[in-house]
Amino acid sequence: MSFINPHKIFVAANSDGDSIIQSRLDCDVYKFVMGQFIWHEGQSDVPVTFGLKVRTKGVRLGNIIPEAALREQLDALLALEYSETELAQLMGMTVDQKNGGKRHLFQIPFIDELKQRKWKDVSYRLNYLANGEIKLEFYGPWLSVMFCETPVMAIISELYYWHLWKQRGTSSSEFSSFYSEMYQRIIRDCDALKEYPGLTFSQFGHRRRHSRMWEVLVQETFMEKLPKQCVAPSNVWLAFKMGQNNPKGTNAHELPMVWATLNGNTDAWIQQSPYDVVKRWNAFYPELAVLLPDTFRTTAFLNGAPAELAQEITGVRIDSKIEEEAIPEFIEWFRNNGADPMTKVFIPSDGLTAGRMIELYEKFAHQVGVLTFGYGTQGTNQVNGILPTESGFHTLSMVIKAVKANGFPTVKLSDNPNKHTGTSEEEIARYSRLFAKAGEREQAMVV
Repeated sequence: MSFINPHKIFVAANSDGDSIIQSRLDCDVYKFVMGQFIWHEGQSDVPVTFGLKVRTKGVRLGNIIPEAALREQLDALLALEYSETELAQLMGMTVDQKNGGKRHLFQIPFIDELKQRKWKDVSYRLNYLANGEIKLEFYGPWLSVMFCETPVMAIISELYYWHLWKQRGTSSSEFSSFYSEMYQRIIRDCDALKEYPGLTFSQFGHRRRHSRMWEVLVQETFMEKLPKQCVAPSNVWLAFKMGQNNPKGTNAHELPMVWATLNGNTDAWIQQSPYDVVKRWNAFYPELAVLLPDTFRTTAFLNGAPAELAQEITGVRIDSKIEEEAIPEFIEWFRNNGADPMTKVFIPSDGLTAGRMIELYEKFAHQVGVLTFGYGTQGTNQVNGILPTESGFHTLSMVIKAVKANGFPTVKLSDNPNKHTGTSEEEIARYSRLFAKAGEREQAMVV
């Protein structure tokens, strides 16, 4: 496959006045699922601030992305509204019920709430610093501001790679050769994964995709080459574009991070809050009772979890803990609490490559009910190693996380200490005191 015209890859990033995000649905589905839960629990208007953190050492976004270009895209994003077609598509989404049959995933009053909120009550602060770093924050009511996270990351990623090309002043032949290699990597991955027809995955690479058009190409290739193995993308807009009604996703670390700041933000509440929010989530979404336990470290969560939780949940998503440690730990936890791991779904999703998915599938597929995967940045942005690392063409490890909620700093304690987030060292120390460090292990940051 040969690419010569950069407009095929960076349709919006290289064209003033065009928008990278052109639909409110160009967003991970877990935002909508969490949004309805937040609305149902009466927490829609909790004031929340989200902040950008670049974790790749040495990357100075301000030296790559012009401030005017970023502001243009952010302003265009916040001017978007839902179309009637998009709202109807959300209303048409269904979920498989535990006792068979289907039900509508979203309630009509929640869809009406989305339509009314728009993004009019969301603001942002953007500062370009002298050292080349940028400070970017979004703030507003939780149900409004939460939808900025994944589209803004996609904007930053696309602008980053496009402006790297502009600075490089490359020839059309080098440009074509680069993307031919990226495409061949996708084909090689598909060929390898096809040898394991029982291995399934969802495409989770929206947030750090190389560009909007590249994510489209990747998803088209997965659907053509692996139609029974790539079950769906997490990107709602892309799923509908590809004729798939149910994008995949449940919830994220944001939920327990913000939940911990409610009810006075006391030590006792912080320790109880992860279990409170999971209990409420499982009651509201029994079909989506997939546990993400590592917001305040996995082992600490499991050690304090009520025994009945192992029975209630349908599975677990493994994000920041080494899978060879996490999967046996979950298997043992299920068994110790009277649940059969052969009835549960296990979803590793942290920086996986096709080769790593195959490796884990061979090791663990026979030990659990269903082993499926979230295939993220390493699928939609296979950029590493084509050009020298110092060129800047490598995966960009960045996050946009809640940094303040309900007037209090938020904290995330990962199983990988390199992924800890929080703007207050005092609060990080406090959470570290409240949640044991058992099972924490430092790992290199990839995405």
